[in-house]
Amino acid sequence: MIRKQPLLVCATVTYEHGETLATPQEAELQSGVARDSTNSSRPEAGLADDISDPAGRGFFRYGCFRAVARLVKSGSFQKSLARIGLLRWILLGYFVVLAFIAFWPTPVDKPAAGDLSVLLDLLHRNGIPEWIDYGFVEASSNVLLFAPAGLLLALTLRRKRWWQLLALGTAVSGTVELGQLLFLPQRFSSLQDILMNTFGAGLGLLLATVLKRLPLSAVRP
Repeated sequence: MIRKQPLLVCATVTYEHGETLATPQEAELQSGVARDSTNSSRPEAGLADDISDPAGRGFFRYGCFRAVARLVKSGSFQKSLARIGLLRWILLGYFVVLAFIAFWPTPVDKPAAGDLSVLLDLLHRNGIPEWIDYGFVEASSNVLLFAPAGLLLALTLRRKRWWQLLALGTAVSGTVELGQLLFLPQRFSSLQDILMNTFGAGLGLLLATVLKRLPLSAVRP
C-alpha cells in the first residue's frame, strides 16, 4: 500500500547570492510568520471576530487569556470603570457635604427656623394638615439627607448585599449622632434621627434597585 504524504508548500528565501529553495520546516515557519503578520496588520476586531473561525478553531487559537485581554481593552469595559470611578468621586463629595452639615457647631436650620414656622402657620390656615409641623419637616429632611447615601453606595459597591449597605448607612448615622453628643453641645442627637437616616438610606437602596432592573428600552428616547 502506498501512503499518501501531505503536500508541503515550499517557499523561496532570497539570500545575498541568489534564491535558494527552503526546507519544508522553514516553509512552515515562514507561512506561520506571514499569517501572524497578516492578523496583526488587520484592524482591531471584536471578541466575536476572534472566535468566529469557520472550522471552530478560533477560540483555541486565541485562547481564553487573549479573549479576556481583548475584553479588558474594549471601550465599553473602560467606560464602565470610568463610570464607577466617577460615582466614587461623587460619593466622596457627598460625604464631605454630609460631614459639614452633621458636624456644624450649631443646627444648620437655626437661621431659617423662624421663617419656616411662619410658613407652616400660613399653610395650616390654608388647609394643610396640622401634623405637618416643624418636627415632620425635620424628620423628612433627615430622610432626604441620607437617601443619596443609599443610592450612591448601592451603585458603587455593587457586590455588597442590600442589608450590608443598609447597615453601613446606619453606622454612618450612628457615628454622626455620637459625634454630636460628645463634641457638639449645641446639637441635638436622638435615636429618631438614626431611624430616619436609616429609612432614607433604605429609600436610596430601593431606588438603586429599580434603576438596575429598568430595561434599556424604558430609558431610550
